Amino acid sequence: MVTTTLRALAACCFAAAAFVFAASTNAVRSVLATRDGDVAVTGVSTAYLGVETLTTSVTEEDGVVELARITNNASEPLTLDLDVFLGFGLVEEDPFDEQLAPSASTTLSVSCEPETGAGTTTVSILIEEAVGTSTAIVDVSHSIDVQRDCSASPGPGPMDGFSLVAASDVSANTSPSGQRQTFSFALEAPIQAFSHVEIGLSDPQNSGVNYNQGFWQSDLVIESGTGSVWYPDGARLIYMIGGGDSAGDTISVSIGSFETGGPAGPFTVTFTRQDTGQQASATFDVV
Repeated sequence: MVTTTLRALAACCFAAAAFVFAASTNAVRSVLATRDGDVAVTGVSTAYLGVETLTTSVTEEDGVVELARITNNASEPLTLDLDVFLGFGLVEEDPFDEQLAPSASTTLSVSCEPETGAGTTTVSILIEEAVGTSTAIVDVSHSIDVQRDCSASPGPGPMDGFSLVAASDVSANTSPSGQRQTFSFALEAPIQAFSHVEIGLSDPQNSGVNYNQGFWQSDLVIESGTGSVWYPDGARLIYMIGGGDSAGDTISVSIGSFETGGPAGPFTVTFTRQDTGQQASATFDVV
């Protein structure tokens, strides 16, 4: 349910005017009084200060969502003095702006607080005043009942455990030994010497690139790093961390003697840490 109320007052030697406006429980209303004596009663979408609900649902999968919008429909800039009360389980990501030019809007963005469960949370927006040169709007309240599903645990980020992953593009229609492809990564601390990093090539193998001859000839080179590299099968490379490899160092290995067909991609290469199980991915194209 969404409700909005607004009371606007003005005083500067103008003739008195009074309006009484009634609405149902689910309606929204807005009353404006300007200092030149004009008074308007209107729906929230066309009010001199519009307050709108943009969504009533926030989930873990949604990420950051825009919850509400305030629009200045007056003919002059307005300065807002407001408070927002989010309630349980929501996090403010992007607050309302406090200065609004004529016809400008500002939005409130929120997200789930992880692992806070599901339920209904009431968000209250209280605008104490919106003031311009000839306009004074006071006591605006707007409430939103948000259906919230924040029960999922935050999953691993795309670079968890790694500060860098990369795979170089390769040229199309290349015969074996015609070029080399480089795979690079850097590990976040802590790292364990002699643990392994697996470089998974199952996505491009035999789809855009045929690595078989490179594997058979062990055409593998450590371009930077102090460890060792080998292939356990036709779809993976294994790099063993050397004693001289440190967190943040860029480690690069390359493979040659492969062949490619026509332009294709993107293809995904996965990098997996054996010591922590953390994984990241990079993409490349056959160009």
